[in-house]
Amino acid sequence: MKRTLRTLVALVFAAALVGVVMSGSAFAYPDDCTASCNDADVGQYNDADVFQDGYLNDADVDQRNRAKVFQEGFKNDADVDQRNKAGVFQDGYKNDADVDQRNKAGVFQDGYKNDADVDQRNKAGVFQDGYKNDADIDQRNKAGVFQNGKKNTADVDQRNKAIVDQDGKNNDATVNQRNKATVDQDGKKNTADVDQRNKAIVDQDGKNNDATVNQRNTATVDQDGKNNDASISQRNTATVTQG
Repeated sequence: MKRTLRTLVALVFAAALVGVVMSGSAFAYPDDCTASCNDADVGQYNDADVFQDGYLNDADVDQRNRAKVFQEGFKNDADVDQRNKAGVFQDGYKNDADVDQRNKAGVFQDGYKNDADVDQRNKAGVFQDGYKNDADIDQRNKAGVFQNGKKNTADVDQRNKAIVDQDGKNNDATVNQRNKATVDQDGKKNTADVDQRNKAIVDQDGKNNDATVNQRNTATVDQDGKNNDASISQRNTATVTQG
């Protein structure tokens, strides 16, 4: 499961970041400010590339083709309104990435209190590593979320395929899905709520996990640990394994 999700995220992110150096690109670098107050606002029709390194950086990109944003530091912010491919890489503390994307969006975050909000119409991949990360995805085709840390949250409103892989403590996954939903949780006090119309798979390992599934076709819940709870409202086939 984790290999599958990492592969999905890697592919989406690689596709979003393809062509960093191309003709017609708009590169935005700070030119009149120190590293502690950099700002980049880009309105671009073809390719936009933003690289930021420092403290309190900000990047706002309104782009019609490809947008790539790389941020490293403290309290970085990236807002991308993109119609084709968007890639955001953040490393630091309190980073934020908001992506309104119509084709492919890839967001990679590493740090503390990172946040990724993706409104996506084709493919969205979010990779988060740290503490109190949050990923909210409104997606119409495929969504993949990988979280590793403590108190991560993933909320996915998805119409085709949704994959959520969480590793840590007090993780939460809420999936509103119309085709296939897969949730893999490992840790303590994880919660998975799935409203699904075709296939739902929930795999939990730990203590005090909770799985609630509202499913119309096939639902599978595998729980391993102590004080786990599984509630299934199902119209066709339901399988629950607890140990």
